[in-house]
Amino acid sequence: MFAALFPALQKIRKKVRLPTPVCSQTSAAALAEFSYKVLAFSHFSMWGRGRPPRLPLALAAALPAAARSAFHGRFISKQIHHLVASPEYVEKYGAPTRPEDLSKHHILAYKGAMGPQYWSFTRGGKKVQLLPEPKIVSNNAEMLTLATEDGAGIILFPDWQISASLKQKKVIELMTDFEVSTGVPDQSIYMLYPGNQYPSLNTRAVIDFFLEKFGSPPYWKYP
Repeated sequence: MFAALFPALQKIRKKVRLPTPVCSQTSAAALAEFSYKVLAFSHFSMWGRGRPPRLPLALAAALPAAARSAFHGRFISKQIHHLVASPEYVEKYGAPTRPEDLSKHHILAYKGAMGPQYWSFTRGGKKVQLLPEPKIVSNNAEMLTLATEDGAGIILFPDWQISASLKQKKVIELMTDFEVSTGVPDQSIYMLYPGNQYPSLNTRAVIDFFLEKFGSPPYWKYP
């Protein structure tokens, strides 16, 4: 597919915008490979959560259905959250078994442009939602991940952000008998594009390229 689209792509110059969190988990080598292979794409820019920009293609994480309705696209993966801490933290402070136990622990929390995130815990059809009182707050997910690995506390992160740490056993999963999330419904990752439901050749090339790099299931899935 990619090879067949290449000649047409050379005649088109387009911009592609991708979200910083997901791209940070995609190897720089893959982005470099694409930028050299497909000269038609003259510019890559990074963006965070929120409404997709008016560009040919966007990779959107946790996008609300209302914002997604104006776009067509390709479903990539359901976004799964994990509540984690380092083995050293758990050895020193113990592991929470109920949502209310978290008030006794050191909490790390991500706070982006949309403000602090609620944490949701569901078990047996019963849902508990709380706004954590963190010891450390940041809009830098990478810093929070490293701090968690170093034993600073407990954090709730999506799979694409924390799965590498889980696979390397730098952190362990907590309260696994609960379904955990940040409380936003339909948390999924999509490749979105505006306009006609049939994407242009250049848009299809980007989608195919990154789907191959992500794998099936996506490489960030845990376990």
